[in-house]
Amino acid sequence: MSSPFCLRPLLFVLGCATALSGAGIACADTPPAKAEPAPVSKPRPPLSSPQLLLQLMVSEIAYARGDLETALAGYGDLAKRSDDPRISQRANEIATTSILLNASGKPAEAEAAIKAALARQEATRGTLLLQLPGIFARSTDKVATARIIERLSTPYLSLPEAHLARAQAELDAGNAAAAHAAAGEALRLKPDLERAALLQAQSAPPDQLKTSMEALGAFGQRHPQALDARLNYARWLAVEKRSKESTEQYQKMLSEFPDNDALAFAIVGIAAQAEDLATAERLLTRLVQRGWGEVERLRLLLGEVQTERGRRDEALQTFENVRPGAHFVNAQVAKARLLAAQGKTDEAVQSLHEAGARSAESLTALQSAEAQLLRQLGKQEAASKVLQALLAREPDNIEALYDAALLAEQMGQPAQMEQGLRRVIVLKPDHAHALNALGYSFADRNIQLDEAEQLLSKAIKLAPDDAAILDSVGWLHFRQGKLAESLATLQRAYAKFPDAEVAGHLVEVLWASGEQDAARKLMNEALKTSPASVPLKALSARLGL
Repeated sequence: MSSPFCLRPLLFVLGCATALSGAGIACADTPPAKAEPAPVSKPRPPLSSPQLLLQLMVSEIAYARGDLETALAGYGDLAKRSDDPRISQRANEIATTSILLNASGKPAEAEAAIKAALARQEATRGTLLLQLPGIFARSTDKVATARIIERLSTPYLSLPEAHLARAQAELDAGNAAAAHAAAGEALRLKPDLERAALLQAQSAPPDQLKTSMEALGAFGQRHPQALDARLNYARWLAVEKRSKESTEQYQKMLSEFPDNDALAFAIVGIAAQAEDLATAERLLTRLVQRGWGEVERLRLLLGEVQTERGRRDEALQTFENVRPGAHFVNAQVAKARLLAAQGKTDEAVQSLHEAGARSAESLTALQSAEAQLLRQLGKQEAASKVLQALLAREPDNIEALYDAALLAEQMGQPAQMEQGLRRVIVLKPDHAHALNALGYSFADRNIQLDEAEQLLSKAIKLAPDDAAILDSVGWLHFRQGKLAESLATLQRAYAKFPDAEVAGHLVEVLWASGEQDAARKLMNEALKTSPASVPLKALSARLGL
């Protein structure tokens, strides 16, 4: 098992605005759909030789026509005559395309084809070795893939790329010890190999993580251009609450590479983790002004940072400046919530209306957000009117039907709630939360318990670990007089989600089971956590607790 601190040999990418609220930069097992370019090195200039360019064009035309043999031959010759790594990369892409087309779903044939390609492609062998984990990335048997890569790389163990491919494959297969050793061997052969340094740190045992990360930091000191290593070290320092040291690391990188916008973007999240929101705001402002990357996304992040810093007027203006598109709704909702937090509820609602007028394609999402905001403000009638207007336009909008049904329940309209939830279930039979809501409603009102059991049985199969559904099932068991089953299920639910409602159900069942002392103790704990809970207070009074 790999260490809990995740690294990858690309600049970290902020996945969402929540990364700026204290969670740091998210690190996923799979790369994001659209990663920002790494700032480690500047791209090489275009090939200048007219002859090389002509051969490049001919090879690409052949590839486009499906003549992989001609394309591969052309790129193989180009690789021998040019030291541009892009040529080697493209040659191997075409080679692996040919392999995968001819041996898709046949790992033995793919292995044989790659073995032959490695033997004949001396000029691009190192690059092809590095591509091996990617070639077999779709394989679900990661252990078998690691063994294939082990066999393919065995004749080339004098190359650091062979050990690096093994390290990645072993890490993917969950064999951190073997990955750590292979990455170390790659570093021994090529001490400046940044990807090996990153993999070695990533595969370190948990009890050696600190030592490995300090080694990664030392690697960055020796190789200032190894920005991925330096970023990972700075991020680790921030996660470890060594904020001063983290700040020193990324401020040094910013001074050394003042015009590297991709680097600046990566540092935004690290600065936020280090609680250096001033730097995060400064960098995001610069990136927006320069029009770098996905500007509207940057504006949204900037507004979130300004909100965290208490710079509400600036945040409101930043959210307002986000133009219609992928991030428009989130920005307008954030603006409305900020206005509502200032007590400007009418302005908050009006801002969502105005946003809908600016972006017709966002109208549904904005109306849903408006209804949610109104419900949170206790304005249930107004929220209901918004949802009804939405449903008049889109009668089968599942999210709106579900929200309207829950709102009807809150407003004491069980018939409307039931009608709405049944419609949701017709449209989406595997809607676990709708099944749960309807089943719980029946159980809570102690009616139609047989149907409640059918609904909740479907819901729990769809989401067996959902605490809300477990709570509903436990409460149904109580209504059915199955105290032992009810107690066990509610205890599971409370362990996962110790909120006031689940606590109230568990207290009730404990009391009915004759465990009055346990019920009294749990009630006291729940009231300390949720002192304003009206249901808990009522239950406490009814049971004499």
